[in-house]
Amino acid sequence: MLVLLAYFFMSCAIAVSALIHAGVAGVYAFTGSLLFLTAGSGLKSMALYGDKAQKIGGTLIAIALAAAAYWLSEGFSVGLFGTPLSGPAWGGIGFMIGLIFAPRKLAGV
Repeated sequence: MLVLLAYFFMSCAIAVSALIHAGVAGVYAFTGSLLFLTAGSGLKSMALYGDKAQKIGGTLIAIALAAAAYWLSEGFSVGLFGTPLSGPAWGGIGFMIGLIFAPRKLAGV
């Protein structure tokens, strides 16, 4: 759960910085990062704890969220500790964090 929160707060800091320096890119950074995180967490939750219909529907929704997040995250790039990352790469990190670190409590089980 701490890793999820760390990614969330880092994404917020990136979004505020992008909003100050590039305007609308901050909105892209915030929404893209959070949609990737949500898609990864949702994919894990429905895959582990859902019935057959939830697994199918959840997979389709996770794919749609990830596609929307990818599209939005193309509008920004980030420098993290001196390492340049594209928006989709930052979002992909969030997707993997959501997929790996989402707790059972998040699935409502």
